[in-house]
Amino acid sequence: MGIGGATARRLAEDGAHVLIADIEQQAAGSNVQTIREAGGTAELLHADVGTADGVHAMIERAVDL
Repeated sequence: MGIGGATARRLAEDGAHVLIADIEQQAAGSNVQTIREAGGTAELLHADVGTADGVHAMIERAVDL
């Protein structure tokens, strides 16, 4: 929700389709909901981007969007 969340919200305001990838699924879901309620487009991925598997999952999901 910190800098990454603020960046995602700003990018969504500017029309970007954002992917929120976080280990804290509830907080990330809240951020996605905030973006969508403001008219933006956002997707959620529950992943630990502190691991190689988490980073790979995030990249694969982003490419698929």
